[in-house]
Amino acid sequence: MLIDKGEISKSMEVFKIDTCTVNNDNYRISSKRVVNKSLPVQSSLNLKIDEFCHKHKKCLICDLNVNSLDLQYFVDIQREIKLSGLPNYQGCRIPVFSKLKIDFFRSMLVDYNDHILCDLLEFGFPIGYTAGDIVDIKKPRNHSGARDFPDFILKYLKKELEYKAVIGPLKVNPFIYSSLVLSPLNSVPKSTPGERRVILDLSFPSENCINAGIDKDIYLGESVNLTYPSVDDFVNLIKLKGRNCGIFKRDLKRAYRQIPIDPGDINFVGFHWKNHIFVDRVLSMGLRSSAHICQRVTSSVVYMMKQSGHLLLNYLDDFAGAEKSEDANVVFDLLGRLLDSCGLEESVEKASSPSTVMTFLGVKFDTSELTISVTTERVEEILLLVKTWLNLLVATVRQLQSLLGKLHFVSNCVRPGRLFVSRLLTWLRSLPDDKCDHIIPLYIRKDLLWWYHFLKSYNGVSMMALEDWSQPDEILETDATLSGCGDLQLNLLKVDQQTSCKSAFARGTFENIKVQWRTFLTFCIYFGFKFLPASLNTVCLYAQFLSRSFKSVHSIKNYINGVRLLHLYNDLEFPYLQSFSLKLTLKGLQRLNPHLPRKALPITPLILKQIYEFMDLNDTKDKTFWSLFLLAFFMMSRKSNLVPNSEKEFDENKQLCRGDIIIENDVLIIILKWSKTIQFGQRKLRIPISSIHGSILCPVNAYKNMIEAIPAVKKDPAFCKVKKGRILPIIYKEYQNKLRYLIQKTGRNSLFYSTHSFRRGGASLAFDADVSTELIQLHGDWHSDAYKNYLEFTLEQKLQVSQMMSKSVSLLGY
Repeated sequence: MLIDKGEISKSMEVFKIDTCTVNNDNYRISSKRVVNKSLPVQSSLNLKIDEFCHKHKKCLICDLNVNSLDLQYFVDIQREIKLSGLPNYQGCRIPVFSKLKIDFFRSMLVDYNDHILCDLLEFGFPIGYTAGDIVDIKKPRNHSGARDFPDFILKYLKKELEYKAVIGPLKVNPFIYSSLVLSPLNSVPKSTPGERRVILDLSFPSENCINAGIDKDIYLGESVNLTYPSVDDFVNLIKLKGRNCGIFKRDLKRAYRQIPIDPGDINFVGFHWKNHIFVDRVLSMGLRSSAHICQRVTSSVVYMMKQSGHLLLNYLDDFAGAEKSEDANVVFDLLGRLLDSCGLEESVEKASSPSTVMTFLGVKFDTSELTISVTTERVEEILLLVKTWLNLLVATVRQLQSLLGKLHFVSNCVRPGRLFVSRLLTWLRSLPDDKCDHIIPLYIRKDLLWWYHFLKSYNGVSMMALEDWSQPDEILETDATLSGCGDLQLNLLKVDQQTSCKSAFARGTFENIKVQWRTFLTFCIYFGFKFLPASLNTVCLYAQFLSRSFKSVHSIKNYINGVRLLHLYNDLEFPYLQSFSLKLTLKGLQRLNPHLPRKALPITPLILKQIYEFMDLNDTKDKTFWSLFLLAFFMMSRKSNLVPNSEKEFDENKQLCRGDIIIENDVLIIILKWSKTIQFGQRKLRIPISSIHGSILCPVNAYKNMIEAIPAVKKDPAFCKVKKGRILPIIYKEYQNKLRYLIQKTGRNSLFYSTHSFRRGGASLAFDADVSTELIQLHGDWHSDAYKNYLEFTLEQKLQVSQMMSKSVSLLGY
């Protein structure tokens, strides 16, 4: 959510103070906002704070006796930093409040390679947002993880206010020179039963969020190389100190929440609860750059310990070390004193004093037995997941990522398993980042079968790899074949062939096939049938089952064909399409369920004229829709050539672009590079559209008016809109909804019309105008005589048959 900043008048004379106050013994702190009285900020929020406070007798937070920070101070320094145009550590250099002991950091990090770390600790870390203003003004709804657990959220807010980690509660945006972005709250369960972790979802909404504007690879102009220690790293540390060494760890409390952010960026990390506004002034849980910044800070502590002659590993807020048994307690205490000297608050209850057994990175280390292990419960959990995957035919990217996380965890202890994890990673990298289902390749299924058999017999314990492999004296290379590059070219051919197979079906067709597969698998699981290979009886019963949902036998045949493809993809035969039993079943269903296909009614010139009367052609968007309607009608075009299903799915090779429409002597030359009948770029279809001088239905004038209202480059969508300064395509849902809205306005039932009505109407008008059927077929890009189904004949036209027959009989004299 964005609270508009408005324009601040230099000659502001009248001010309004909006206050939600907190009193304590030292001073009166007010959450104030000084605004020009003409700004509509408060009304746009529609916050009923007084009503809420009255209901609860006291404000949500104001009943706490806490030393809250002075809001006006933050407003002032935020304004100065914004006006400087630089991050605080480079420009104003105003120290920010934190419990970190900056002087100690500076004294210990004189020769540290991260030269600006101390400045960032003192003046606040920029969050790394570089994408410009967010202009979405919708109020975000907190996620169910927050709404369903209000007591946890209230407890969290009270704690964070006591720590001075948030600013609030506020009624309106206090930052005069900045927009305040509010993101939804959420909470997730912690490993401790009954506890939850509160998260600020800065990745919502996905296309217009704070995290989308933070580059994960670049921070403050430098490359981000975020690496965490591995199980092997800790094993190497144990090897260095020897068997029976003492291993220990310490954990920071609220690690992210101890690190301040640049006051110039705090307007990006706002949230709301019960009509109160709050702003984080420390790293938010859910901020993309938080992990990198936290690791950067804790790495400096590891450096300090190294300067004292002791090696540690840091995983975000965890510090782990290994020392000889006689020195371990001394180093453990030294680390505790160092954290205290830095001003870093430790979670004392999570500390693990020196011992020969300790859990770190989720793995149990035993320096006496020299083993690493995972719990039996985790092994059983992962075994169940692998078993589930073996019964899947398709999976999403998110499902694959979850599986990889689990198997990677086990492979930390099982080195041979890393090969199979690597193959899964290779498959993941080859997949697009989408929410679609993807067929699980056969080699992946074989790898999962290896994991299944291994996990069934694995007790969770592995020996530490203590051997150090020496570097080879010489490297010898040999070719396994007499030609080419060994097996390399064969592997490349296999990869290319897999890519070709994946491209055999159009995306829409493949999505339909996956729906058919899911339906068949659900049917088999519900009734307990074996689905691979399926029996003839199963297929016939499946056809009967489908008849409960489909009236058309043609649709049932399509779904059975999906079952055939499922078998072929798994190298299984499917001989049932010509079987007597299946043919008999389908014939019976056709007789028992007579079906008349429903066709959309055609759009006629009269309907277009009536639609025109309800359009505002002074409006840019209506100009676009009017041009879209007329070109769809006169081109007899399919919707897939005009608009995509979503903004992300626009493809300049499939949908019309501005460069595909050429104006020559009052004629539009429209070039189609792809269509339902041009799947492989084998030809280009050129469709000329002539002007209709003096007519409101002139497609050429409509197109000229549109491109004048919305100028665009050749690769931009032909039919587009401007959103947040960007050219975006009109999508199918907008196209369909606009048409049906206007059809309804003309007094007709909009349910009988769709965007396909333009194609039917255009073909019928051409036929009425005595255009030859061959030209109609060519113009509308029909591959067969299917276009005849699109022609609409009036009763008068049909009467001509009887009249001509009657005339012939009369001439014969009968």
